[in-house]
Amino acid sequence: MRHQLQQVQKALGNNRDRIALLWMNSDDTDAKKLQILPGASSAINNKIYLADPLGNVFMYYSATIDPVNVLQDLKHVLEVSQIG
Repeated sequence: MRHQLQQVQKALGNNRDRIALLWMNSDDTDAKKLQILPGASSAINNKIYLADPLGNVFMYYSATIDPVNVLQDLKHVLEVSQIG
């Protein structure tokens, strides 16, 4: 899944810098200390989370989702975003 999300980020073209990927492992004892980065997507507990620049999670997916669906949603979110 990591590689697929990296490809999604690249597919965003000029907007790829507006997205940060953060990987968290639910077995990681430091996971509670990590914060979701601005615009981050993270796979934890077999889910992919999307968060805004303030760290608010606004969308999540099952880790088995087709990455094309994530890409389409990210394109839409970035198009209407008034932040960043």
